[in-house]
Amino acid sequence: METPPDGGWGWMVVVGAVVFQAFNVGIHKGLGVFVPEFSEGLEMSIGAVGTICGVAVGLKAILGPVWSACVPLINTRTLIILGGILTGLGLIVAGLSTNQIHLMLGMVISSCGFGLPAVAVYRTVKDYFHKKYSLAVGLVYSGSAIGMILFPPVVEFVIATYGWRNALFLLGASCFNICAVGVSFRPVRSSSESRGRCQCLDFCRSKVNIYADILTYTGIDF
Repeated sequence: METPPDGGWGWMVVVGAVVFQAFNVGIHKGLGVFVPEFSEGLEMSIGAVGTICGVAVGLKAILGPVWSACVPLINTRTLIILGGILTGLGLIVAGLSTNQIHLMLGMVISSCGFGLPAVAVYRTVKDYFHKKYSLAVGLVYSGSAIGMILFPPVVEFVIATYGWRNALFLLGASCFNICAVGVSFRPVRSSSESRGRCQCLDFCRSKVNIYADILTYTGIDF
């Protein structure tokens, strides 16, 4: 069994996971600010809006087994990029909504986008850390707190400045940055791969040294 590196590029993975968690939790906490806006703009009751938001958030957790099944089939980087695309598109669809069905569709797409890579993110952190795993996971969880603190006031300001539809468009566009976060989630390089690379480099160096000796003995300078 390969021993996790307990550091190195793993800290970049932790930073990426913190950003993902900030968006994941922060966006859903920010939905509370939209409740009166949805109610007034789409002529819906507060209860109906709350149900839609609750279904969207709950769906991410209910489909946890589905997201887990995707982990061995698709690498984490791809899952996060797909999740970022779905999340951004879902919020943009919600911003274009004209009735309850459209709003529900946008929220569900966005929720699936956040749920898709959720399990894979922690799986990758586990691959990089063993002794420092508790510290790494604690840092990742701090991203949830950062999102809960930052997003609601930012969402309130954006709604007051640009209106709720444009606010959803801006949030959707910002979620596409999750795709950039996904790039940092590269797989752990196994020790056998590292040994193979080192052996290949050693072989190339030995060949270069042989050719250099031949040229030296023949009196050719280079």
